[in-house]
Amino acid sequence: METNKTHLLSDDGTLDTVLVCEECEEESRYNFDAASVEYEHGEGSSEQYKENERKAEQAYAEFVQWAINDADEEHECPALTASA
Repeated sequence: METNKTHLLSDDGTLDTVLVCEECEEESRYNFDAASVEYEHGEGSSEQYKENERKAEQAYAEFVQWAINDADEEHECPALTASA
């Protein structure tokens, strides 16, 4: 069975990471665990804050890429299987 390889990041106003299949518009929902990011602790300098912010952004970007790959692998798109 063919799977879809085109999921787009969407925003539905929740804290979920929502991916939508371009073909059938089915949603896949994922939740990012910000607590999993290892932050530097200390006196709270602006450099440290910027580094922690960079780590959080990188962790979320990696999570989104993982979620897209997961949705692409797991989703069996009815629009694609109907045309096969």
